Amino acid sequence: MSIVSNWTSACRKTPSWSSRTTPCSIPISSAALVSGYPRAPLKDLTAAEIKSLDVGRIDPASSYASRHPKQQPADATPMPLLEDVLAMPALQAASNVCLNIEIKTSPKAPHETFPPAVMADALLALVDKFAMRKRLRVQSFDWRSLVHVHAVAPDIPLSFLTAERSWLNNVERGQPGKSEWLAGADIDDHDGSLPRLIKSLGGTYWSPYFRDLTPEALKEAHDLGLQVTIWTVNQPKDIQHYADLGVDAIITDYPDVARSILKNPATRRN
Repeated sequence: MSIVSNWTSACRKTPSWSSRTTPCSIPISSAALVSGYPRAPLKDLTAAEIKSLDVGRIDPASSYASRHPKQQPADATPMPLLEDVLAMPALQAASNVCLNIEIKTSPKAPHETFPPAVMADALLALVDKFAMRKRLRVQSFDWRSLVHVHAVAPDIPLSFLTAERSWLNNVERGQPGKSEWLAGADIDDHDGSLPRLIKSLGGTYWSPYFRDLTPEALKEAHDLGLQVTIWTVNQPKDIQHYADLGVDAIITDYPDVARSILKNPATRRN
């Protein structure tokens, strides 16, 4: 069983890009939730402007802050560039730590980022610069970037993020036409099976929202050779439940809580 933290140096990171095409590293919470954020797409800011942002505290007026009352603020923390993160000596020395990096684009808002292939290529170049390619895993809700990575770097493990919720649905099951999120694919052409669709696109991991995962879908994914990483699980009872169910990894905001639960050998799946 693996734990993926949203908030450590070796955590899931969201690359975005300034007007100088400099990658920066943002926790999964939107930069717009940062107190004092200028409310402009990051790609329209310079690298210097991005690094001047204080990301040490969630905007207390946001609903996100109310959902994370245990967050410990660290004021005057500048937003790091992804290069800054990859250059950290502690991260470079921790060779057993994988880099689960998310490319965050949306076909619904193409004006907010550079195209998925451009971001993917820049990410690969930067990871190669620091000789961390073998530690990289790329994930995205926008599967166009994953399909591109598979075409140019088939050795990189890919994690296909999915959600079928009122607040985010990139699968669009049963809807006419193909989903813009799925790189031209249609879930209905695969008898509604996300594991089969992901396998056909070269996926290594399926990463569904945890409440979307059923025991039947988990078994199907494992039978196809996929590993299953669920997100974002914060309640102890949910962490325990899905560990018992047999998922391969859990993304959480509270890795200390998850580790304490998973110390029980009965919940491990190696």
